[in-house]
This record gives sequence, C-alpha cells and structure tokens, in this order.
Amino acid sequence: MWYTANPSKLYLHDEAQHLRDQEFLTLTEIALVLWGDETATSAAFTWAQYTKKLPKLKRDRRNIAFRFKDVERAVIAMLPETFPFVPGSVELLCKDSLFVMRTNEMHSARATYQCMFSYVSLAVIAKHLGAQTDRKSIFERFGYSEDDGSAINLRSHSLRHYLNMLAQTGGMSSTEIAIFSGRKDVKQNRAYDHMTSAEVQAPISQALKDGFTSGLEPVSEARRNLFARSDFNRLGMTAAHTTDYGWCVHDFASEPCQLYRDCINCAEQECIKGEEHKEENLRSLKGETEYLLMQALEALGEEEYGADTWVKHQTNTLTRVNTLLSIMADPAVPDGARIRLDVANVPLITVNNVHPASAVKNTKGNALS
Repeated sequence: MWYTANPSKLYLHDEAQHLRDQEFLTLTEIALVLWGDETATSAAFTWAQYTKKLPKLKRDRRNIAFRFKDVERAVIAMLPETFPFVPGSVELLCKDSLFVMRTNEMHSARATYQCMFSYVSLAVIAKHLGAQTDRKSIFERFGYSEDDGSAINLRSHSLRHYLNMLAQTGGMSSTEIAIFSGRKDVKQNRAYDHMTSAEVQAPISQALKDGFTSGLEPVSEARRNLFARSDFNRLGMTAAHTTDYGWCVHDFASEPCQLYRDCINCAEQECIKGEEHKEENLRSLKGETEYLLMQALEALGEEEYGADTWVKHQTNTLTRVNTLLSIMADPAVPDGARIRLDVANVPLITVNNVHPASAVKNTKGNALS
C-alpha cells in the first residue's frame, strides 16, 4: 500500500523511520533499512557496492557512507516490473492481491527484506511443494514423507481436492461445497469426490451402532403421518421417502440426492395439506430463513465475497416457504391435496387433487392447477 501511494519513495519500517531525512546512510543504517539487522554490515557493503553498484563516500577514514537517494533508487528498482499491478493482470493491484510477501520471506538462507515485497506466483508455491528436485520442499525441511518413506510431491491443485474431500467427510452438502468452491453446478463436485465406500458408509454404520431409529410414529387417526399401501399407490408416487415437509419422489437407485435434503428448493418433493406437524416444520423453516437472509444482507452490505449468492438463495427459499404456507392456509385447498414446487419458476406451485371448481391463486397471482 505504501509503494502504491508513494511509488518513488523508500518504505522504512518502524525502527528505521528516523533515517527518512538523512542525506547519507552508513553500512549499519543500510543493514537496518534492508533487513532490520544492524550487524549485517558486510552484507550491506556487498549489496551497495557490488550488487547495486552505488557510489560510496568516505565520511572519515574508517566510516563508509552512501547517499540516501542512491539507496532509495536501488530499492525501488526491485519493485515488480508490472507494478502497481500483479504480473499477468492489467486490473489487479498488488495491494489488492490475495498473497504478497516480503522479498526472500520463504528463502531458506537469504535474509528477508524489510523494505520490499514480491508477489506469490504459482512457481513460488509449486517450488515449495516439491516441484523442483534441486531444492528442498517444505515437507523435507520439516521431516515429513509418505508412509513408504518417499518424498511428498504435491501439485497446487491437489490441495483443492483435499479441501473438498474434508468438506465431504465433514458432512457439508453438495450445494454448500459448490458455493464455497465457486462452482455453478453441483455436478462439478464429482471430480473432487475421493471418499471410499467405507468412508461414505461410516456415519450410517456408526448411527446404527448408536441405536438410531427412523423415529416414525404409529399410524393414528389424529395424525396421518403414514399412509396405507393402497392409499400410497393411488398417489402415483414411485418411492417412499419422507421429508420434514412432505414426501420425496426421487429415485435414489439412479443417483444420490444432489441437494443434500434441501427439499424446499427441489422439484421432487410433494407436500400434503393437512399434516400439521409438517406445516409446523415449514413455519420453523420460515423463521430460520428470515434470520439467514438478514445475515446474508448484512454481509452483502459489508461486501463480503459470495454474500450475493446467499442472498439470492435465501430469498428464493423464503418465497417458496411463504407460498407453500399461503396454500396450506387457503380454505379453498382441501386437506389431502398434493402440492409440488416448480423450481424453474419460483412463484409457481402445482396443487393436485383439488376439485375443478376450487381454482385458486397463489401470492403472486399465478394460476394453480
């Protein structure tokens, strides 16, 4: 930020600020400016006379000095050629890039400059991950190796695969992983799914060991949370998966749930009017979504990355929940009516098993059938 605002002035760290107005700098002072180490006078002499070829001045018989302006000019010449922009980008300023570091920050032998920075390129990262055989990787320097003793060698993209796998094993939904990773389609997650069959089944196996049950209640006249087989067949459903809000008709034999039970935003869910406990779940979801939307809007106001995506998602969810609840409360829709979302058209919801004479309108005026 300093060099962007002051491209022709030398940056001085706090301990060297007092040297700003001096005309000459001794080797001790140059060492302090460059590396923050007043004892590195020999390195300062080599840098000034041989590396940068600065004209030296003798202040007396023993002390050698260099002009401040010459030192300043030599340091500024170390700025990246494309400064103030990152190499390869005509719009991204160095001060706004994700990573910059002090020059020689990661070098195993050279001193770190306190007055100059460099950008972190792919080559810098790859070198420390073991891409160059003539240099020690960060794993070798800290004594890490593969189980068989061989050297660890990573590609930079391997870490993205690993992070996605951690998210999958940690229980994040496909939608959350896609949004977090900046993907437009959850199907793109598949290339990053490296979970073994045992890892996929582990949570289920553990739940069964812990005595998990489905929690289904017995059939009763007061609460129809289960259907007789004959009634279920008449509904025209091909699968018997319950959700918090209704029934899921997805065929899990063909592929797993791509929305990770984000049922309210799925076209394969059907709600049945009259199931009070599931309507109560919808009302709870409404409260949760309103809170999440508020948080997303605050994040959007603070310009947090990705907040606009969450605002859109929570807004769509809240619209669907409100429309469902308005149908549930509409006396023109009889109990037992099947309600299915049309996710391609957020306001449109289809209601089946309604008498033709009882056509109704939803909250946005779209006809329901």
